[in-house]
Amino acid sequence: MYICIHNDYYKSKIYISKILENHLTISDCDFFLQNYYFFIIDTPLTHISFYIDNESTIPEYNVIEENGKLLNYCHIMDDGFCSLGPIKIKNIENKLIILKNDITIYEGSSKFGLPHGQGKEFFDDGTLCFQGNYRLGQYNGQGIEFYPDGTKKYEGEFIDNNYFGNGTTFYDNNNKEYDGEFVYGNKNGQGRLYYYDGGVLYEGNFLNDRKNSTGILFYKNGQIEYEGEWRNDFKFGFGCFYEEDGSKIYEGEYFNNYYYGKGTEFKNGHKKYEGYWKNGFYDQEGIKYYDNGNKEYEGFFFIGDKFGFGISYYENGSKYYEGKWEHGYKHGEGTIYWENGNKLYEGFFANNNFYGKGTLFYENGNQKYIGNWLHNLYDGHGILFNEDGTKKYEGGWKNGIRHGKGNIYDVTFENGELVAN
Repeated sequence: MYICIHNDYYKSKIYISKILENHLTISDCDFFLQNYYFFIIDTPLTHISFYIDNESTIPEYNVIEENGKLLNYCHIMDDGFCSLGPIKIKNIENKLIILKNDITIYEGSSKFGLPHGQGKEFFDDGTLCFQGNYRLGQYNGQGIEFYPDGTKKYEGEFIDNNYFGNGTTFYDNNNKEYDGEFVYGNKNGQGRLYYYDGGVLYEGNFLNDRKNSTGILFYKNGQIEYEGEWRNDFKFGFGCFYEEDGSKIYEGEYFNNYYYGKGTEFKNGHKKYEGYWKNGFYDQEGIKYYDNGNKEYEGFFFIGDKFGFGISYYENGSKYYEGKWEHGYKHGEGTIYWENGNKLYEGFFANNNFYGKGTLFYENGNQKYIGNWLHNLYDGHGILFNEDGTKKYEGGWKNGIRHGKGNIYDVTFENGELVAN
């Protein structure tokens, strides 16, 4: 005896009563087909009653026997009541046919009144919905699932209505979406994802529908975009990232899609940076490089900026600056060098400017100025030297100009008059 209830009108507290002795809930259904819950009742019945909840004493609707046989179909109407419906069932010699509004929605083998073995399931308009193997009312074994327009949705193995084992899902344009392994409906194990219009998007491992362990991500042109480790759809662990032309951009560690940990950045086939990263920024110790391969900077970083102690270099490889940095600027105590290796300036900086006490040098190594600075200008007390090392002026300065009390050296008089200094 078959009883069916439509899913659209299912209420979690509806109970089916067998002669008011036993109760069945929706979870006790024998199989589910095209939005209907099907129950197979073997116990001889006088009638079946439907209740809104398990505390009701008056049934909402009764299905009565006719000539010793129970009516073999019923469903829930819009008002929630049970009534005769559009479902018709015929089960003869292990062949089952189920009709809805006289359109076949299942046709195939059966066992104990359930779809079992090879069978076909159809949408309400008669379009094929599923074709394959059933086991006691559920998809089990090889089968093909279809979209309402007749194109494939899935082809592969099933266990208890779930994609399980090897299978392929398809986009609505009939191109592959995924092929590989499934566990209870989720991508698990080895598999490939595809672009909507064709071509491999990803090849590797999955866990619970997400990229996990190791795998390769591809550009649409087939070039590798990323190759390495994954966790929950994020680049996580060690991996390599590439440009669309195949040139390497980054090689190193990742955390949730960010460069994180130790890694190397590349530009035009050459190292651009190697060292430590945090959330995609240079962080802690690292080395930046010029395009010619020589070092540009070696030292500490914070959120992508030079920060702390570090050494920067001229493009020819000679040292340019050695000292402290803050947010990408020379800040604190440090030394600038001429390209020949001699000191250019030694002292204190503020936001890249000479600031505070410092010494300026000629390219030959002799001192040019010793004293105080303000925004790259002599300011306060200072001594100015000639290139040969002799004093030129000692005294006060303001905005780079002699100001206040001071002494001038190396002057020339003629007939008691100052003619040069």
